[in-house]
Formats: sequence, C-alpha cells, structure tokens
Amino acid sequence: MSFFFRQSRPKTPQELVKAIKDSLMALDSQTVAEVKALEKALEEVEKNIVAMRVMLTGDGEAEPNADQISQLTLEICNQDAIPLFFNNLPILGWETRKILVQCWSLLLKQKVDSVFCCAQYMENHLELLDFLLACYDNKEIAVHCGNMLRECIKVPTLAKYIIDSPSFELFFKFVELPNFDVSSDAFATFKIFVANPNKPQDIKIILAKNHEKLLALLQNLSPGKGDEDDEFEEEKEMIMKEIQRLARLPNLTS
Repeated sequence: MSFFFRQSRPKTPQELVKAIKDSLMALDSQTVAEVKALEKALEEVEKNIVAMRVMLTGDGEAEPNADQISQLTLEICNQDAIPLFFNNLPILGWETRKILVQCWSLLLKQKVDSVFCCAQYMENHLELLDFLLACYDNKEIAVHCGNMLRECIKVPTLAKYIIDSPSFELFFKFVELPNFDVSSDAFATFKIFVANPNKPQDIKIILAKNHEKLLALLQNLSPGKGDEDDEFEEEKEMIMKEIQRLARLPNLTS
C-alpha cells in the first residue's frame, strides 16, 4: 500500500509554465475582492514561483537540469508569461515578488540555441520596459521593478530603448520622490547605464547628442537625501562629467 504515499511527479517545464500562467491569470478582480479566495490564489502562485526557482537553481541536493532550464525559458516566452509576471507584481506578496525578481535575473541570462530568449521577448515588447519604469510611482513594488529593470538594461538594445524613450525623463521625477528607498533605487538604475565604462557605441551617441538636456535635468535635481547628500552630489557630479566627456568626443554628436 506504500504507493498511496508516493510523491507526485514533478511538473515538466511546459506544465510548470502553464501552472504559473493559470495561477497568475486567476488573480482577477473577483478573486482579489474576496479575501479567502485571494489568499488561496496567492498561495498557488507562490508555490508555482518557488517551483520555477527550484527548476532554475536546483533544490540544494540536485543540480539544475540544463535542458529543463532551456525548455522553461522557451515556454515562458512562447506562452507570454512575462507580461503576467510584471502586471501582477502589485498583488503578490513580498516574498513571492523577491523570488520572482531572482528568477527574472536568471531567465534573462539563459541562452537557447544562441538566442537570449527573454531579452529577445523584451525587444519585441518594449512597452514592458516603460511599464517597469512607471512602477517607480508605486512604492509597494518600486524596488522590485527597479531590480528587474536594471537586469533588463544590462542588455544594450534594451538600455538604448530606455535612454531614447520619452519615459527616460521620468527618472528625474522619481529621483525626487520623498520615499528614500524609491528615489535611491531610481537613481541607482539611472546611474548603471550612464556610468557603465563598457557602454555600447549606440548608448554613447544618444547620451552625447542629448547632453545639454541631460545636464540641465541633472543640474536641477535637488539632493533631498538627508545624510546621503554628499554621496548623492558626488555621484551626480560623476555622471555629469561622464556625459560632458562623451559630448566632447569626436563623431558622437555629429
């Protein structure tokens, strides 16, 4: 009779992504409005997100399976799960968001048949970058979205889109927000692809061509960081000097 106590078969990558997607889609307005239904739905989401992390990182005893990771990455893109990750962040619990951020960092790095699938998905759905940036306006998820956005802009094409986008100026609004954690995170995201010593040529050109506007916006930033004023001013000055340096380089502003 021991078969009654046999553990359930682990989900395949396809099954896991379907379960993740179904559980996220179950967080509809009716479910969210009912406390007990919401608690149950969130538990299901957390269980599936944890299972995704285990598939990506292993369980502490067994190493992750490379083929499963590749299939998981493909399925996440093919089943359009990524928008659901982002759009449901405000509803998810803190721990689930934290795990999802960890998973997103790993997923972006996965290459399948020489293609970074999740980065390519973002390139084809650039509005998701605007969504992540706009999330700085929601202090509950701002830091999580900031982490996910920073992972995205490590990809040169995605960084280029953000810098060249009308949404880029929102950084200067978010850096001025009264919430210290949010404003500091926004500044950290802004700083990462401006101060990056290995900036791609496309990004150098955009920064150089827009140097006057960027320098004016930076100059007008008020510190507003309490004990962190000096450090903030030093970092701001460093960024301004880098933009000025790029503006002086030949063939970048012509």
